[in-house]
Amino acid sequence: MDQIKTLLSNCLSNGSIKTTARQLKLSKNTVREYVRRAEAHSMDLRKLLEVDEETLSRIIQTPQGDESGSRASVFEQQVDYWLGELRRVGVTRELLWEEYRSAHPGGYGYSQFCEHLRRQISHRDLTLALAHEPGEVHDGLSTQSPG
Repeated sequence: MDQIKTLLSNCLSNGSIKTTARQLKLSKNTVREYVRRAEAHSMDLRKLLEVDEETLSRIIQTPQGDESGSRASVFEQQVDYWLGELRRVGVTRELLWEEYRSAHPGGYGYSQFCEHLRRQISHRDLTLALAHEPGEVHDGLSTQSPG
């Protein structure tokens, strides 16, 4: 926990994640994640530096919610709607993604959105099966080619 306190105090003193990462020889993402967890508990990082190590450990070690799980659940709730919309003329994955991101700014990026959508399509085996050969006339009783 001494390292976490050092990280937080360094970030407070210089005000920069990049500088903190460089000085402590850590990844910017690592510094950003610890600062995010600390700020999720208290916006005043100075107060967190004053707590005992056990309390700080609980704060830092306990995730404030599984973002990937919430993104996945939001995505799952809308899949049926998107699959229906994709059948409409002029509706593209990009349009659906733009609509999704405007409603959920922290949602999947475009490539992940398309990948998850592709998995849903393949999982549900949503392929079009033709009941007749192309070019054949189907009158409901027989499938004979026009003669």
